[in-house]
Amino acid sequence: MINVVPLERDGVQLFQAIFAPALLREAAREWDEVMAVAADIQDEIPLDRPVVRFWDHEQGGKSIVRPLDEFKTMSFFAFNPWFKSIVAEVYQTQEVRLLETIIFSKRPGAKTLAFHQDASYFPFDPNDQLTFWRPMDVVTEQSRALQYAIGSHKEGPKAAVDFHDGSRMDGDDRPTVWSGAKPYELQTMACVPGDVVVHSPFVLHGSGQNTTKENLRRGLSLRYLAGPTKFAPTAGSGGTYIQQIRASPGELVTG
Repeated sequence: MINVVPLERDGVQLFQAIFAPALLREAAREWDEVMAVAADIQDEIPLDRPVVRFWDHEQGGKSIVRPLDEFKTMSFFAFNPWFKSIVAEVYQTQEVRLLETIIFSKRPGAKTLAFHQDASYFPFDPNDQLTFWRPMDVVTEQSRALQYAIGSHKEGPKAAVDFHDGSRMDGDDRPTVWSGAKPYELQTMACVPGDVVVHSPFVLHGSGQNTTKENLRRGLSLRYLAGPTKFAPTAGSGGTYIQQIRASPGELVTG
């Protein structure tokens, strides 16, 4: 049994040296190959197969969506039972589904990512999910490792915000990100390829500007849903996967 007490207590947990760094280097190679021909390929979002999004995570950054099964290493991670075992342990269910696969890239000079709560953007009730972030590069405070407000996941749902300036999304009347928030300890998750950062959908997190001159900060992010859930879109709902959902508001999400 994997110890998830820190995750349940803090909303985030760092697992060190879980995978061979060479696997992350191979995932980085897949990223490089896609981004090298980004101008020449089209998004493809099949209705019945998982996809992966390659995303320069900054204002105006490039984003490419392709079928996940085109990429051997990313598929290896996405369907690895280690991730599902943690979701099953936290939520005490064997019904665990892959929801989203994204490679986030924060290039040198990329600006601040506002503090936010992932659950704000996901149209599910209940919003039982976990995110697993694997660094593909050495991630330092200077290249802007993610920061987490420890214990903030216990506050419950917050409004979706603009990732770049932190302003509340129009039409979202849920509490603002820091309303009622205690002065939480901020923990910086510096990490290296092979490590895995796991976080709750409700924990507040963000990152500052990448102040390095040449260090990319790329991370392979996997998100899994736990148990049955209904489609419950809100003003902040977004994501490539929404195009693959075949349910009306209030209906169970299948597939």
